[in-house]
Amino acid sequence: QLDDGTTKRIKVAASTLRTMRKGA
Repeated sequence: QLDDGTTKRIKVAASTLRTMRKGA
């Protein structure tokens, strides 16, 4: 079970990866 902070960090990391892939 993940807490709010962990979920938020995962979401931020996922969106960051998506942005990096778009820019590449």
